[in-house]
Amino acid sequence: MDKNYGAQSMVGRMTRVVVKRPAEAFVCAEKIEREWRQLGFTAAPDLKRASQEFSRLEEILRQEGIEILYLPADERTTLDSIYTHDPVLITGAGAIILQMGKRDRAGEPAAFEDALKSWGVPILGRLSGKATAEGGDLLWLDEKTLIAGRGFRTN
Repeated sequence: MDKNYGAQSMVGRMTRVVVKRPAEAFVCAEKIEREWRQLGFTAAPDLKRASQEFSRLEEILRQEGIEILYLPADERTTLDSIYTHDPVLITGAGAIILQMGKRDRAGEPAAFEDALKSWGVPILGRLSGKATAEGGDLLWLDEKTLIAGRGFRTN
């Protein structure tokens, strides 16, 4: 992969995106039934409907000329892995692997890191120890200013 990564703008033109198909996140009815309650979902995801909606999202992204990279199914991840914004922080220099505040999502950062390495994205570092952060609590104000909301998932 040529150096075409970085997400230090929340309003700039998107050229490439990392997603995870419902089939790779939800996998099967048994996995959905086993996980949805413990993960705090309000209802069990509908794999068929989610896949149809995802196909529409893919169409929209392609129409806009956006390259789509796909995270594979991974035994270290749960249904929540469909939310690909949370496990890593992508910068113009490479990726910072986060440490999830939600214990059930602990395997996602390593799974995402493997994919990033396969795409040639440098790994700049990773959170460790008791430090936690999730992408949903992080917001780029501009290219040099990252705002972090502190809470039970980001400390």
